[in-house]
Amino acid sequence: MSADSVKENFDLLGFGNKELGVVPVSAYWGGYLRTEVIDPSTVKVTLDKPSAGFLQGLSMYFAGILGHTTLQLRKEDRALPQNIVATGPFVVTEHVYQEKTVLRKREGYNWEPASRGHNGAAAYTRSSWLSQAIASLPAAGVSVPVFLVGLAILQVFSFQLRWFPPIGNDGFASLVLPAVTLAIPVSAPIAQLLLKNIELGLNAPYVTVSVAKGASRLWVLVRDVLENASLPALTIAGLTLGNLPAGAAHVERRRGLVRQ
Repeated sequence: MSADSVKENFDLLGFGNKELGVVPVSAYWGGYLRTEVIDPSTVKVTLDKPSAGFLQGLSMYFAGILGHTTLQLRKEDRALPQNIVATGPFVVTEHVYQEKTVLRKREGYNWEPASRGHNGAAAYTRSSWLSQAIASLPAAGVSVPVFLVGLAILQVFSFQLRWFPPIGNDGFASLVLPAVTLAIPVSAPIAQLLLKNIELGLNAPYVTVSVAKGASRLWVLVRDVLENASLPALTIAGLTLGNLPAGAAHVERRRGLVRQ
């Protein structure tokens, strides 16, 4: 990346290009006049008046610095992640909408700042078997009958390990097993919904752009994907909250804490 690349990107955002189908980003770049190259690593941007929105626009997804080859593509072709030539530790080699995105390490990448605690080539340490095992837990929670879960929990934690009392009212310890028994069937479908939304979010085009620009997987997951994926799960959680008192009375009656 050089100052010439920054100027080419800024001019396209500020002026647009009718032939390529690119319109100016007027909401954030209103009043843009020109960008001058001062030296290979410095540019000077001139606006017709002070604009706080311009600084905000620099942090938006559309302001990522793209290579010259990508900037020459039409808008619809540039939207394909595999056509993006940008900075970052990874290169998109294949993308199937809402199915998969294949990334390849960029050869010779060594641009990461010292604050990141990693030097040299990009590292990719995701464990697929672990993520698949975690993703299968909600399905198991939905499939196993509730009464069987309760009996199994009593057998293990009350009769064998003797960590919690099987019946009675002995304070906080007597509430742990009923709470777990109620939480598993309630939380399992909510977790399924959350994991599905996270999977769809990770395959979204804006995530691919963020990764291509150098964002870490944890940053993208927490700051971009999780916020959007959690909204449907929170909605379902609120709807199921009203069902808990009825289930709690049933469980506690079985454990001898509620009398008819």
